[in-house]
Amino acid sequence: MGISGSPGSAAKPARRRKRKSGASPHPSGPLLSEWPSAMTDAVVADAARVSALPSLKTSSGERPWEAWHQLALVEGVGEELAALGREVMREALVCRWREEMRIACGSLDEGRGMIELARNHPEHAEQMWSHLLETNGETLLTSDDAV
Repeated sequence: MGISGSPGSAAKPARRRKRKSGASPHPSGPLLSEWPSAMTDAVVADAARVSALPSLKTSSGERPWEAWHQLALVEGVGEELAALGREVMREALVCRWREEMRIACGSLDEGRGMIELARNHPEHAEQMWSHLLETNGETLLTSDDAV
């Protein structure tokens, strides 16, 4: 008797897909060996580039934008502006903005310049960081756009 209860409707055994030699038995998607060579080369190159990036953690295990946020608060930057600075620094690093944008967001000086900007020119810092977030780090604020 089959699943539906009627005679003759016996369940058929599932067909097994023949596995290529050396291929993983996991059905989690396309296997690297089945990808076009250009795609494989691109994935391998990207993995090498990502592994060469600096770590997104400080020596204490904290994310650099969190460490920056704490330092900014200690240095007298207001909570809202410090939170905005943390967000722009995180986006610049995690989304791998262009180098000049990452530098503007503290990648070379651990954010010291950002803290100085926030302390000495908070309105300009807010406008600049908001602009960077709005444009996903594509453009810096020009003097024509500034406050």
